Amino acid sequence: MKERVVTFGPERNLVGVLTQPDQAGRNLPALVFLNAGLLHRVGPYRMHVDLARRLAARGYPSLRFDLAGRGDSARASTGTDDPDAPLADIRHALDMLEEGGHGTHFVLFGLCTGADHAHRGAVLDPRVTGTIMLDGYGYRTWKFFVRRYAPALLSPARLLRSISSRLGNILSHAREPAGDGPRPDQDEEFLWRLPAKADFAGDLRALVQRETRMLYIYTAGVSSDYYNYQDQFRDAFPDIDFRGCLQVQMFPDADHEFTLLEDRARMFDTITGWLDRNFMS
Repeated sequence: MKERVVTFGPERNLVGVLTQPDQAGRNLPALVFLNAGLLHRVGPYRMHVDLARRLAARGYPSLRFDLAGRGDSARASTGTDDPDAPLADIRHALDMLEEGGHGTHFVLFGLCTGADHAHRGAVLDPRVTGTIMLDGYGYRTWKFFVRRYAPALLSPARLLRSISSRLGNILSHAREPAGDGPRPDQDEEFLWRLPAKADFAGDLRALVQRETRMLYIYTAGVSSDYYNYQDQFRDAFPDIDFRGCLQVQMFPDADHEFTLLEDRARMFDTITGWLDRNFMS
C-alpha cells in the first residue's frame, strides 16, 4: 500500500490523500471519501483512514479529501457559498483520479451530510457506479410510526411523559421567531434538508437505470427521528424495482459515528462484502 498527499482542482486548492494498493490494474472502482459535516477528511475517529487502508489491502484505490473551505483545502477564489460547490469539488476529484490513471469508475462514500453530497454527486456524474451512505436520506412509513409510538401507547406513564415533552417543544417553538428560514445561530450550509419524496424517487429510478449500486446503512443514532427498522427504505418506495442495485443494512445498536470498535468492524465487513459482490469479477 502507498499513500501520498495530492492537490488538485482549477486553483489547486483541494487537498487529499491518495491510497493505492500494491497490486494495480484490476479495474476495481476507486472510492472517494467525503467530509462528514465540518470534520476533517480522516472521518470520525479516523474512520476513513482505517477503511481506506483496509480496502487497499483488497485492491481498491481511494481518495479521502477535504471539500473547499474545510480541513486542509482552501476556499476557492469564487467562494463556497453556492450549495452546488461541493458537487464541483467532487467532479474535480473524479477528474484528477481518472486523469492520473487511478480509475474510470468510482464509489462515493458519505456519512450524514457527506451522504447527501454522495447522492447528489452520483445523480449528476455517470462515472459514479456506486454509493455508500451512512445515515443518509430516509422517509417515514406507517410502520415507522407504529414502532416509534406503540411502546408509549402501551404504557400510561411513558405516554404522559411523551405528551408532556411534545407540549414543551410546541411551547418552545412558539416563542421562536416566525418564518421558514434558519435561525441566526444556524449555518445554512449544514442544515439537513430531506428532498421531496417524489424527487428522491426520481433520482433512485435514474440510478437504477444506470445500474448504480447503492448501499444504505442506518444506525440507532437516527432511529427515533426518521429510520427505525431494516425494511423501511423498501417500504417507503414499494413501486420501485431496484433490480438488485440496492442493499440496506440497519445497525440498531450502533451510534451515528460507529464509535465502538466492534460496531465499526461489523460495518467495515458489510462494506467490503458489498464491494466484492458488486465489483469483483
